[in-house]
This record gives sequence, structure tokens and C-alpha cells, in this order.
Amino acid sequence: MVTNYVIEVLGRTLPTEVPAYCQRKDKASARESQEIKDYAVKACSLGLMGLNTEYFQPNATVTRAQFGTVLSRILRQDTYEGGVPYYLNHLQALKDNGIMTQIDNPEHRVELRQWIRLMLMRSAK
Repeated sequence: MVTNYVIEVLGRTLPTEVPAYCQRKDKASARESQEIKDYAVKACSLGLMGLNTEYFQPNATVTRAQFGTVLSRILRQDTYEGGVPYYLNHLQALKDNGIMTQIDNPEHRVELRQWIRLMLMRSAK
């Protein structure tokens, strides 16, 4: 869903070649549908997320830090990259804009990726 949103709504284009770090040659891909494999590569190519090729689980919960970082990359690409830890600038920008209101304890709180739709609706204000 987020990959389609970035391409169809935000108008970003996929790179002509898939970056090497987005190639899928891993254990996890054996249990995924072709559709999930394709979207994972697209999301990685767009810079929305990386792929942990050993344990990629698109339907698993993620930390608030991971969730917020992906959401921030969807909305602002790499504008808030470079924070230490990696998610700090992303989460603060989301809070400042009223999109993600609770950013406390980001490494331990868990989110469902499906909740990103709610955050995208908040960003449309």
C-alpha cells in the first residue's frame, strides 16, 4: 500500500535499476508471494525501507522507531536522515507536524505496519 501511495499519489518514480542492496536472495523470500517480493524490492528501491534479508517479515510488528522512520521517508524522503540514533530526527519531525503524537520509548513500543494508513490520513491536513 505505501509503495503504491508513494508512486501514484506522491509521483515518485522507481530507479531504472534495482540497487544491489535491494536484491532478494534470502531465506525469507521462499515463504512470500511474488507480490510481496515485488513490493519489498520497490519499497527498498524507493528508499522507504531496507531489507533485512534473513528475517524480512512484512506482516510482523515493528518498533515505533522503524515505523516512524518509514513514514517519514514516505512523506519527506531523506530530509530527516542522519540522526543519532537513526530515527531521532524522523520521529521529532512527525511529532512537530502532529502526525505521530507519541514518540516516547520508540525502541520498545510496537506498531502494525497497517496503521501507517492512519498516519497518512493525519498528514493530509
